[in-house]
This record gives sequence, structure tokens and C-alpha cells, in this order.
Amino acid sequence: MHVLTGDENIMQAFREPIAATTQEMDEDMQAGVRRDGVESDRTTGNFVAAKFMHLTSLPVNGLPDPQLLCHLFASKVTYDAVEQQSKSPCSSIILPNGLERSWAKVAHWLSAVKFANRS
Repeated sequence: MHVLTGDENIMQAFREPIAATTQEMDEDMQAGVRRDGVESDRTTGNFVAAKFMHLTSLPVNGLPDPQLLCHLFASKVTYDAVEQQSKSPCSSIILPNGLERSWAKVAHWLSAVKFANRS
């Protein structure tokens, strides 16, 4: 709809949940500590990711579909400042927390835009 209307509220409702979720995932990121008999997880507060946003999705019957779309590619890299090295993140942090948070935020922002535009 953003492509058709140019409504920046729609773009904001799209971008903000993505940014907030990515930041929360970043803050919660952990790496395993496996040294000197220690087996625990340490919060690193960072991960490497790339975000690609599209104003339209794949064409339907040859016409661009006016849906906003975002790909967030999270690599399996976090930097452990204590050990001063890159490590694999604990995968339990990435998907369960991130997806649940993201969907809740998207629903909240879309509701806010819907009601703001109908007032």
C-alpha cells in the first residue's frame, strides 16, 4: 500500500517493529563460553546481519505486488569482547525471541496506523 498511497505512516509502521526487534535481538545475543572447564553462555550484545527492504514483492500476473518486504539475514557471528574473538551465537536466542517479538510489534504498529488513518 505504501507504493500506491505514499503514506509515510505505513512505512514507519513497517520499519519501526523491524528496527526494534533487531535491536532487542542484538542486546540479547549470547555466545557460548567453553574454556577452562567453564560451560556457560555470555551476553555479547551484538551480531552480524544484513537487512534488505523492498517496496514491492514478487509480481502477480506480471504486475508488481505493492507489499513492503524485508529480509533480515542474520549470520552466525557475534563478537565476544571478553575473549576478543568472533564466535557462533547461541541459536536459541535468535529465532524464538526474535520472531515472537517481531509479530507482536508489527501487529501493534499496524493497528496504530489503521486507527490513526481512520480518525
